[in-house]
Amino acid sequence: MGAARKPSRKPSPARRAGSSRTTRSLANQAAGRILGINHVAIAVRSLDDNIALFRRVLGVEPRAIEDLPEHGVRVALFVLGEDRLELLEPLGEKSPVAKFLEARGEGLHHVSLSVDDIAAALARLDASGVPLIDRAGRTGAEGKLVAFIHPKGTGGILFELSEDASRRRRPTGSPKSGNPEIG
Repeated sequence: MGAARKPSRKPSPARRAGSSRTTRSLANQAAGRILGINHVAIAVRSLDDNIALFRRVLGVEPRAIEDLPEHGVRVALFVLGEDRLELLEPLGEKSPVAKFLEARGEGLHHVSLSVDDIAAALARLDASGVPLIDRAGRTGAEGKLVAFIHPKGTGGILFELSEDASRRRRPTGSPKSGNPEIG
């Protein structure tokens, strides 16, 4: 009698390749991933006064100062290596940042999270029951697509999702177009 044969440890070719259900599931999980912290935003009453303060504290000049009337803010962006800090000044009394300052005073406004696909991230969060302020991305500072998650679903913290338009995925072989929905 011969020795008993050991069962093979190699998965079958179908299992090695993965079932189509598993492959689709992994592809869906890949879209809308949070990649890391993009920046921390601080609400201030006067950008000019605070630029001087942060210039002294951080030892750097702001990389950019930008008016975003569609968001009701003026933004100063400080960059320290890979880390970024935004100062937000309201452009008027109806600005969400003006309302924030009236209720809470100057200080931390939001934490921005980089995502690889903002539409997929919003869909994933919505499907998970996370309350959203924005249902679609809109243009923010530096031309990035941004959308906000409601703080009532995140322990009182306002999170912004941010997708860098220059890194937006396009179908392979597709030329870059002027349409921001395509890339």
